[in-house]
Amino acid sequence: MSRCGVVAQRDEPPTVVVAGEVEHDRAQVGRGAIGGGDVVGVAGEAEERLLYEILDRCVDAGFPMLGTLGRKLRDLEEDIFMGRSQEVVRDISNAKQEIINFRAVIRPQRAVFRSLERAKQRYMSGELEIYYDDLTDASERIWDVLENFKEIVEGLESTNESVISHRLNDGLRVLTAVSVILLPLTLLASVFGMNVAFPGEGSPLAFWVILGAMVATFAGMIAYFRSRGWL
Repeated sequence: MSRCGVVAQRDEPPTVVVAGEVEHDRAQVGRGAIGGGDVVGVAGEAEERLLYEILDRCVDAGFPMLGTLGRKLRDLEEDIFMGRSQEVVRDISNAKQEIINFRAVIRPQRAVFRSLERAKQRYMSGELEIYYDDLTDASERIWDVLENFKEIVEGLESTNESVISHRLNDGLRVLTAVSVILLPLTLLASVFGMNVAFPGEGSPLAFWVILGAMVATFAGMIAYFRSRGWL
């Protein structure tokens, strides 16, 4: 009785478990695990493949998002040079936020893949190492594309600000030119509007002479400004 145990159940014959047989079975399992038995080997390979499939789907999900983000950046570039600089300011800000969020997801993922790459030789079979290398390469490609998109959106933002500033400068230049053109006309009107006597004050021809001088001055200023490209 020291080498066996009896388990009695109601209305059933007793079941005898021999300790020697149990130890024999454990030895068989141990030899199978050490020698790379079929059961343990298949289970380990299945787990590795399952892990690979999960990671592969996670990584592959990033490429369609990159394509959508790239198309959005191209549309923003077209809108900037089509005269919609004021409207695309918010769109550029949204694109920058999307890139920042995407980078926040990929950055820790790269660290995980690097750790997995260092540990795969100890815990994974050689057949699947190349597949995990592909995962690391894909993650690095996504990160490189995000770095490129980051530079592009920053360039688009700078370009859009330059376009807005250039248009603002054009408006200020026109206003300045108009002010300078009207300045001599205002001077003539002020001089001849003073309550003092001047030559030809009582002559009806004086009005037309003054008006002609103002028109000639206006035309000369317009011609000069256009020759310099200021209008």
